[in-house]
Amino acid sequence: MPTAHGENTAPASDDFEALLDASSLGTEHVCQVREQIPDCIREQLHDALGQRSTPTSGPTCTLGRSSSGSLADEARQLWACSPALRMELRSTVLEIIRTFAEATLDADALAEALDVGWLEGAGRWAHALKRDLAYGLARVRALAHGNDCLGPMTRAMTDSFSYKLPANAVRARQEVLRLAGDLHLVHEALTEIVSDFVDSDLCSTDLEWVPLEGVRWSAGTCWPATWEERVLRASEPEGPGVFVIRAEPEHCPFALTSM
Repeated sequence: MPTAHGENTAPASDDFEALLDASSLGTEHVCQVREQIPDCIREQLHDALGQRSTPTSGPTCTLGRSSSGSLADEARQLWACSPALRMELRSTVLEIIRTFAEATLDADALAEALDVGWLEGAGRWAHALKRDLAYGLARVRALAHGNDCLGPMTRAMTDSFSYKLPANAVRARQEVLRLAGDLHLVHEALTEIVSDFVDSDLCSTDLEWVPLEGVRWSAGTCWPATWEERVLRASEPEGPGVFVIRAEPEHCPFALTSM
């Protein structure tokens, strides 16, 4: 049957190793498919893992579990850190999120290619996924080195982000869906953990080198005295009593909103 990218599909091979050998498309074809990944793939990921598509938030939330549960459990543990420590970890955690961005796209695209039986594309995306996960895990280990708070989560990522796929194409697709779900879980959970500072005490936190764009806060959030006006200038209302920092304070000379 025809697909969105104009290729004819064929029944998926039972031998996933054959898909790797069948990879022969150029980069321009890969880019076209990446741009055409339908929203239904994200829905499939959440359905397969029993997750809602709406991101969860707050220290009392129940995050979706991966197939092993360990990654979600370790991500949840970061809510136990003090607000000051979560803010101090923000730069590192955001870098971890960015590091796995390409691997997340790879996993979504590979799941789509396997779903429609596009063998050449599946092989190409499998190679890309292996490369980007290997780089991502090495990068995360370096970022988390010497940080006791991030150590358990990093080890859980190593266990969960396996790129050794089964030879059977059907089982390979199931594993890719699990892996893609874990990648999305990490993105959503970690972003929330280092962005939600509503009613938090940050008075003693050194914010000089912390990226603040995207942080949510409230009138109950206590900022260092020299940062209160700077944060206010860079913020806009997000909801009743809740604000979000829309620009880095040092780059925002004029107020975006008033409380």
